[in-house]
Amino acid sequence: MGLLFAAYVILQQSEALLWDAHLVPGAGSLGAEQAQLQPDPQYAAGFVLVSAVAPGSPLDAAGVRAGDHLRFQPVWDYLRYRYRGEAVHATLDHGARRRPLELTTAARAPAGVSDTDLRSALFDLSNLIPALFGAFVMWRSRGRAIPMLLGASLVVFGLGVAAPQLWQAWPRTFLLLCGLHLATIVSVNWFLLAFAMRFAAESLGGIRRWQRATLLGYGAINLAMWAIWFYCSTHVTTLRWCGDGTIPLQLVSDLGFLASLLLLFLGWRRARVEERRRFALLLLGFSAIVLSQIIAVFVLIGQLYNTTHPLLLFAELLSGVIAPVTLSYAILRHRVLDLGFAVNRSLIFAAVSAILLIAFGVAEWALGHLLKIEGRERSALLEALLALGVFLMFHRVRDFVKPRVEWLFYHTWQENERALRHFVHEARYILKEGALAQAFVAELDRFSGVAGAALYLRSESGNYALLEGSLQGVPASIDADDPALVALRSRRALTEIQDTRSTLRANLALPMLNRGELLGFALLGPKLSGAGYRPDEQQALAFAAEQIGLDLHALQIERLLERVRSLEAGNQALHAALAVRTPLPV
Repeated sequence: MGLLFAAYVILQQSEALLWDAHLVPGAGSLGAEQAQLQPDPQYAAGFVLVSAVAPGSPLDAAGVRAGDHLRFQPVWDYLRYRYRGEAVHATLDHGARRRPLELTTAARAPAGVSDTDLRSALFDLSNLIPALFGAFVMWRSRGRAIPMLLGASLVVFGLGVAAPQLWQAWPRTFLLLCGLHLATIVSVNWFLLAFAMRFAAESLGGIRRWQRATLLGYGAINLAMWAIWFYCSTHVTTLRWCGDGTIPLQLVSDLGFLASLLLLFLGWRRARVEERRRFALLLLGFSAIVLSQIIAVFVLIGQLYNTTHPLLLFAELLSGVIAPVTLSYAILRHRVLDLGFAVNRSLIFAAVSAILLIAFGVAEWALGHLLKIEGRERSALLEALLALGVFLMFHRVRDFVKPRVEWLFYHTWQENERALRHFVHEARYILKEGALAQAFVAELDRFSGVAGAALYLRSESGNYALLEGSLQGVPASIDADDPALVALRSRRALTEIQDTRSTLRANLALPMLNRGELLGFALLGPKLSGAGYRPDEQQALAFAAEQIGLDLHALQIERLLERVRSLEAGNQALHAALAVRTPLPV
């Protein structure tokens, strides 16, 4: 059901983009778009203010001018999208004189003529992005409650159109669908509060009964504020004690957002070190939403469709890009992207692109001046050959640029990896199994920044016993069928614990394999910074674990061979003693 509703929201926002681009076939207009028909609380109930009229439109032909007021029949019909050729009934108030109007919608103006349409399209796009992210989170949630709540929050946050689109704008069902849209728009704060409460419960020790009651009570208050706002908006009226309901509804919404921030802050304070980065990202995403809502308070009070204010561009950037990206990333990934790695790859890509573009331009200029090329076909052939040359040179240029960029800006990474490989080289000369295990765990701590490590080897029982470790909270023995070990045997490669159903408190499992057999493994804890392990770090760690595993296996074989030689020597001595004591028969 959640994914179906997400598809509905995405469809609505996509069609809103098409509407703003004037690409909806059969669409009609009276000469004033919805953004130009706004409720006027200072005027009579039921009348909307006309802020602009298109020349030559049905409203212009009927004598309607900017500053006049119209009362549609029914009143809420000013919100509805219309087909071309529809009959519309309204009352015109022009200079305190009222008269009835019977209008017929005409074709909408061509695209690209209105700055309002452009800003409305940006507004629709900034709502479509959270809806897409929300649908993706719900799809990846695998039925888990916390990601489902966040995905639902982003989906409902992405519905920015109060009125259903043209193909649903039937007069008889319009009010019901409009109410569903508006209810969805104002319920985002409840969904976000429920998500924050559930997520913070992981660190705060569960959701208490009074918190559940508070969430239900807040939902009821939010629903009541929505009912008032919906009634005032669709009937273009105000109430004595709350006006048109916009300010009370916005205050209730902001209260929910602030409560969500408070819960996440409390969760962040009590979370483990490796979880704090996730809470920080969630706080950033929620803060972007709250700030965008505060901007909306000052810009959109009493206005449903005013998307022309410059501050809204900033607000939509916060809520439409920063919030969904940070929230989705924080909830879908237990680890956090290393910013230095992202910058490193960006620098490499930029340098490679610049070199190839310059080479392409110089080659094209030189061939164009040195060779007399005539005809479009020959020119196209030349450009195709140049493009093929650039493609073939890409990997060579990247291999040339990558080590130099890393040496220039990230030499500490190379030094860290070089030290690890130097240790692996010297480890083969360590003669004792215990000393090698202790040295390897110490090297893993150094390489990872004291993240904590544990080394396990297979015991005679078939399970894996702890040989050496500095990682807190790991057991002394791990069953051979633990999900993490099953993944190591099946993948035969480095495995992230979070990608399995294992309960081991670690981030990485490094296999020690010999001919496909899992001899042992090393567990590595999370970095103190909260960042994840970069791909280059994972590759270096996997190499080190593989080599140390072979060294440990060699030491075990040597120990077994010494034991065998000792047993054989003892056996020979025993046979010799028995031969002396027992005389041979004559």
